[in-house]
Amino acid sequence: PEHVLKIIQPTNFISVSAKPEEIYNRRMKDDTRNRDKITLPNIKKELDVQSGMISACAVLTGSPVKHILNSEGKVDEAADKIIKAIGL
Repeated sequence: PEHVLKIIQPTNFISVSAKPEEIYNRRMKDDTRNRDKITLPNIKKELDVQSGMISACAVLTGSPVKHILNSEGKVDEAADKIIKAIGL
C-alpha cells in the first residue's frame, strides 16, 4: 500500500523470477512443501500481477526496478546479480 511505501521509502526494487514453465516444473518436483495445485496459465497471471505491482510501486516512489531471472540451476548467477544490484 502507498502508506507503507511512504514509511519505508524504498530507493530500489528488485524482482527475482523465473520463466513460467520453470516455476511450474519446480513446483511439481518439490515434495518438501504442501502446495496448492496450479496451472501454467495461473503462474503467468501471478507473474503479470507481480510485474504490475512492482511497476506501480516504482512509479509511486520514483525508484528504479531491476528484473533478475533466476534460471534453473543458476541460483548463484541470480544471487550475484542481486548483490551487484544492491551495491555490495
